[in-house]
Amino acid sequence: MIHITHVTVATSIEGKDRIVRFKVTACGRGDGLGIARLSEFQADLDFQGGAAETILRVPNAHFWSPQDPHLYPLTVTLGEGQPVIASYTLEVGVRSVEVRREQLLLNSQPTNLKGFGKYEDFLINGRGLNLPLVIRDFELGRRVGANAYRAAHYPHSEEERSLADRLGCSLSMRSLLLNSTLRMRTG
Repeated sequence: MIHITHVTVATSIEGKDRIVRFKVTACGRGDGLGIARLSEFQADLDFQGGAAETILRVPNAHFWSPQDPHLYPLTVTLGEGQPVIASYTLEVGVRSVEVRREQLLLNSQPTNLKGFGKYEDFLINGRGLNLPLVIRDFELGRRVGANAYRAAHYPHSEEERSLADRLGCSLSMRSLLLNSTLRMRTG
């Protein structure tokens, strides 16, 4: 059976354009064509050995931020015309994140992260996905001024990461920060 196994999206700024890079892998498909569509923007995918990469330039894109967590619908399809063999849809926030000197920048603007370490378990149901509890945690964090959290010890579920994007909460994965030399200020 042919299906999409992985979609990687990376966004950046280049002049006045927002650049969205896609990497797509598919199982059961060696070569062929597909399409990546981000809102009204579209790029062709040319699969070679089950993988394809493409770049979309999005002029004047609406940036994602904790204050305005704008997300664009992204749909990746496999197939040349009709019928579509496989498709996958997710929401994508267009943003840039970088460290310049000792300052964290979101969309080229200085930002501070305030938040908590978060586990994906709960006394009553143990480790596992509990979306109402995740939403409540985000709301409680917002009440005390949090705009971020660190996923403790392991990657959290895709559903939780997507929910963080929709709710304007920055998420850091512990493994990504282990070798960081950035000294964060608190307060």
